[in-house]
Amino acid sequence: METDVEVTATDASVYCHTQLTSDDYVATFVAASGELPGILLIVAIIDRIGRRATMGWGAIICASVCLLLIPCTSYNAETALIWVGRGVASAFFQSMFVYTSEVYPVRLAESPTSNLIIIGEH
Repeated sequence: METDVEVTATDASVYCHTQLTSDDYVATFVAASGELPGILLIVAIIDRIGRRATMGWGAIICASVCLLLIPCTSYNAETALIWVGRGVASAFFQSMFVYTSEVYPVRLAESPTSNLIIIGEH
């Protein structure tokens, strides 16, 4: 006995397979604006909780945001997660630059750090 089951797509799954619209570009701009609060936040807390703790929490939050972006979510939730992720990632890398310059001698730290910055930009 065979029965036909009608499969309906949810809003989230339909969203994952649509083309980019002008609203997507606005959302990207909004998400990119998350970097400035991230940098300002890191300036305020880097001396309070320490360099290593700042990098540790930054890595944990970045990983959490990336894991939360894996399932298909709503448009607004995805934009908010990307905003938080970009801000925390920016703060995380800034704290890493501060920590590296304080811990390692300039000759030792400048070459690998500059090479990784160049690789990251491309």
